[in-house]
Amino acid sequence: MFSNLICASTFSAALLFAAGDPFYFPPSDGAWERVDPPAAGWDPAKLGAVLDFAESRRSNGVVILLRGRILAQRPAGALPVEDVASVQKSVAATLFGIAKRKGLIKRLCSGICGPE
Repeated sequence: MFSNLICASTFSAALLFAAGDPFYFPPSDGAWERVDPPAAGWDPAKLGAVLDFAESRRSNGVVILLRGRILAQRPAGALPVEDVASVQKSVAATLFGIAKRKGLIKRLCSGICGPE
């Protein structure tokens, strides 16, 4: 169940880092920007199929980002919340690895582990 989430998250991260557009970070006091799927070259029916698949696998909610903006989403349903700490660590490690390889992270330690 969680392997599908990891694959989807990794794929989304690859799309985010492969894009040449500047990063977008949603404001803390406003709405998150959205992308019109057809205008971005995405098929809404196929995105709907992905969201349906995720729901059929008991996902509690899905958000698909394109360059930091919401491309598609399905809010959490009535399923009980499960502990996903392991998945969160896997996604964070994947994103960190991509950022480090692209040179976005210069130092691994910042004052807590001495000189590198």
